Amino acid sequence: MRNVHGTILSLVAAIVSVPALHSQTFTVLHAFQSPEGARPMARLTGDSAGNLYGTTAYGGDYGSGTAFKLDSGDNFTVLHSFGATAEDGAQPFAPLVLGRDGNLYGTTASGGIDCGSGDGGCGTVFQLTPSGNETVLHYFDGGEPSSSDGIHPYAGFIALRGSNAMAGTTSAGFNGSVAYEITPAGTETVLAHQTSPNFYGSLVQDASGDLWGTTGGGHLLCEGGCGSIVRLHRTASGWIANTTYNFTGKGDGGNPSAGLVYDGLRHVFYGVAPYGGAEGYGVLFELDSTGTKLTVLHNFDFETDGAYPTQNLTIDPLGDVYGVTPGGGPDNQGTVFVYTILGQFATLHTFTSSAGTPAGSLLLDWKKMTLYGTTFWGGDPDCQCGVIYSIRP
Repeated sequence: MRNVHGTILSLVAAIVSVPALHSQTFTVLHAFQSPEGARPMARLTGDSAGNLYGTTAYGGDYGSGTAFKLDSGDNFTVLHSFGATAEDGAQPFAPLVLGRDGNLYGTTASGGIDCGSGDGGCGTVFQLTPSGNETVLHYFDGGEPSSSDGIHPYAGFIALRGSNAMAGTTSAGFNGSVAYEITPAGTETVLAHQTSPNFYGSLVQDASGDLWGTTGGGHLLCEGGCGSIVRLHRTASGWIANTTYNFTGKGDGGNPSAGLVYDGLRHVFYGVAPYGGAEGYGVLFELDSTGTKLTVLHNFDFETDGAYPTQNLTIDPLGDVYGVTPGGGPDNQGTVFVYTILGQFATLHTFTSSAGTPAGSLLLDWKKMTLYGTTFWGGDPDCQCGVIYSIRP
């Protein structure tokens, strides 16, 4: 039965994936003006009505970023401008998560309370209603020696299966970066600490319920190590974190700043590392279910297919994975690529200066066969604040 299922799956993948390797339609859905926000760096989030939600890291009324909505008719609304008060969050680099209660949840990398880190606020977790009412649920305070918390959560959440809680990571902390769990009410539980190198990307949950993360954050010279894969396993006494793989910064890549994605059909992980590889511009890799065997699937070469992949991959129901590179390509403005279940790599789009540097990962609408994303630069000539775009095969 396993072989029959695999054959059928391969045939379906061939039918669906092959058109994606040819012509695509690239459409700019919205170009940002600074009061609306600027420099979107996170994946978009969609709801069942076809609305898209996202964040910008800069711009807005106070220069600290915004949360926004783009409805199914491409009407744009700013839901919240961050930084209105001293203790509000600032610079949301992470995507929004749509909770079971219909509210949106997210993190800001800075803002909030001054927790002794020396650089102001240490970041927040916030709740946002669909109408735009914001509530700060948690202030990160891990800058003090006595705190077990972390600081500066650049990565977003994942929703934990069988629970209304979410899990995420911080990029630093006096006692190390942390993986944490948080409820919609704002109750935080630190699951694990990690130092040298720190957590940076988002977590992913496998079929057994284990959580997996990456460390590194994109240091070109492998300062403090070249990054690693970390598995978090729940036991009766709490979570245990183990490093399953250490990157060398050479043929296998180095210092992943993106998290992993999990293929539930094949029980493997996919990820990217922005440095190393055969050409030195990063790799796309597969990781087995134990987290110990890494296989490089593609070496980026800069000129044709992009360079320095730093954002999470997106996986479709068949097992094809999609991603972006913020640099490289013919105009050095980045690319969109796909690696199919049949082992084919293809560049779906190369960006230009009119809308370039995709700094956020992709959202896939499987029913519409449409990819949605954002760019860091381009759009309005006077602002160059970035755009929201779609790609359809």
